[in-house]
Amino acid sequence: CIYSNPEGERTAVLVGDSMAKSLSGGFAKAAENLGMKSVVFSLAGCAYLHEDSPIMSNETCYSWRANVFDAIQFLHPDVVVIANLSSLYIGILNQTNEPQYSRDFWASELSTTLDKTLGESRGVLLAQPPPKFIKDVKYDISLIGPIGSPEERQDVEPRRLMENSLEMKVVSTKNSQIQIFNFDNIFCGEQSCTQVVDNQLMFEDGDHLTPQGSLLLSRQLEQMIRQLIGP
Repeated sequence: CIYSNPEGERTAVLVGDSMAKSLSGGFAKAAENLGMKSVVFSLAGCAYLHEDSPIMSNETCYSWRANVFDAIQFLHPDVVVIANLSSLYIGILNQTNEPQYSRDFWASELSTTLDKTLGESRGVLLAQPPPKFIKDVKYDISLIGPIGSPEERQDVEPRRLMENSLEMKVVSTKNSQIQIFNFDNIFCGEQSCTQVVDNQLMFEDGDHLTPQGSLLLSRQLEQMIRQLIGP
């Protein structure tokens, strides 16, 4: 499905697992503001990686990746935004490997994926997962009490620090047309982080954004995409 501006001359693609799905509202809005048509490819539990990656290479994932990469080659988009829940796949690798090997292997597979994707587009934006909260707010909805109590930033940030730092290190070695988007500061102030903004739930659980949470990111996404594609 083509969203935003079907007649737009430039194309933006969002691809990834459930992280991509939860980011899709803000992504489509950002593309609309830029006059671009937008396309979303997402499959829960299946990281967007290069076609030959052995990570989650079951039949469903493998065929999905192959189809998505064919689509990207066909579309030759101006920008590809990648959103994966990296901690999930590193955790799965840890079940049969040493943690350091798992991290190194994920970094290697991500590096190859970024290079191959840039070969089919003008720019690549790696969108990291939102801050991870302990409380699953969908079980905390109440008419008589507050929901989504803030958590200390010093407690929230370390939950994704390893994966985020690893991805930042990978991107730092790449072409300047590969950038990283971390939005911790959108949900976190100096002292605390919150799942509720202007009395609206920004998260549907500890990891995934609500449509409102996704739309909150649209302006920053728009700015990052504009930097990659130019005026």
